[in-house]
Amino acid sequence: MANETKKLSMIFGADGGSDVTISVDNPVEDLNLETVNSAMEDITQLSVFVDKNNLPITSSKGAKITTTTVQELF
Repeated sequence: MANETKKLSMIFGADGGSDVTISVDNPVEDLNLETVNSAMEDITQLSVFVDKNNLPITSSKGAKITTTTVQELF
């Protein structure tokens, strides 16, 4: 039996030049570019998240949905 999971990964840029990835397991099925872009803009504007050097997230760099299928053999 195969088990499929999805993960939304949103990649942001921080002031220091580093990338920060925020992931959401099992995102809703009807996600589209507009919805994800809007959410990423909100996250950037709120200045709630920081990178490992405590520098704020300042830009959206990309997003992807990864689907993983696990098939148990025994």
